[in-house]
Amino acid sequence: MRLYFVASLLLAAAACDNAPSSDYPTSETGIFVDVVVDSAGRADATIGLTADNPALLEVTYLRLEGGDQLSLTVGGEAVALSERNLLGAYQYVGTSTRVAGGAPVVVAYDRAAGVDAPGTHGTVPAAFSLGATVSRFSRADGLQLTFGGVGGADELVVTVRSVEGCFEAFTERGPATATTLAIPPTRFVLTPGGPATCTVDVTARAVAHGAPDPAFGRGGLVTLSQVRTLALTFDR
Repeated sequence: MRLYFVASLLLAAAACDNAPSSDYPTSETGIFVDVVVDSAGRADATIGLTADNPALLEVTYLRLEGGDQLSLTVGGEAVALSERNLLGAYQYVGTSTRVAGGAPVVVAYDRAAGVDAPGTHGTVPAAFSLGATVSRFSRADGLQLTFGGVGGADELVVTVRSVEGCFEAFTERGPATATTLAIPPTRFVLTPGGPATCTVDVTARAVAHGAPDPAFGRGGLVTLSQVRTLALTFDR
């Protein structure tokens, strides 16, 4: 269940443009970092380097070459990274366990030649709980969700999906200070001919935004999320 950043890197119809990292100075490079922590404290990290490609009017994904290196620490502990190539969109991924809310995340880009960028950083939001006032509901009822312990986040992002296709999936956003979220009946747009009863997957993300190292001339996006899920039953 990766937000989000990973999906945005993919082009379904064609391979992405890519190039060696050593071809671009740091001033012409951007960085993207996405760290997702689940209820067990497992953190999945995805890192990407990009450059602009004016000739193709698209982003060029950079693969580490020429001695360039990325390193990641979560909560002060080094996390091993492996390379992943998704249709030419090069990513560097790693996993850490027992990650607590408030853990600092630092990504360093060490160049064999040129300017290093050691200080891309962010902080994992606090662990939180996700609940609902009922375990079974109908469209006429709407749905009320509850959140406990949210802290250190910039926003809450909630995705609601019917496993069997009773209604169209949707996303709600709210302030990170919210303790409840009321979803009205109108958000549940029924699908024609759908089943009478469905399992509903609710995914809530408390999202914090970090900052790329200022040496990256193309900036970047750094997101750190705590993710919680909930299964409910829906009656049309």
